[in-house]
Amino acid sequence: MKGPVWYRGLIYKEDKYFPATKEDVDMILETYKVSRIVIGHTTLNDITSTYSGKVIAIDCESKQYKHLSKGLLINGNNIIIVEIK
Repeated sequence: MKGPVWYRGLIYKEDKYFPATKEDVDMILETYKVSRIVIGHTTLNDITSTYSGKVIAIDCESKQYKHLSKGLLINGNNIIIVEIK
């Protein structure tokens, strides 16, 4: 699928996902006047960042800990990973 909701090129680097370039990410950040993008939908094993921390994927699946969820607490430049049981 193609489109902004299904776009995985901010996380995956394989050609089939049409990966974003550093310039693409910088343009998005500048357009929206933000310092980072936090995304979900693409399930990973853990909270992951790409593009030197400018993109953070938080949709993590913990098969080992079935009742544990993770999230982010962002306060200015401080980013804390929160584990919720």
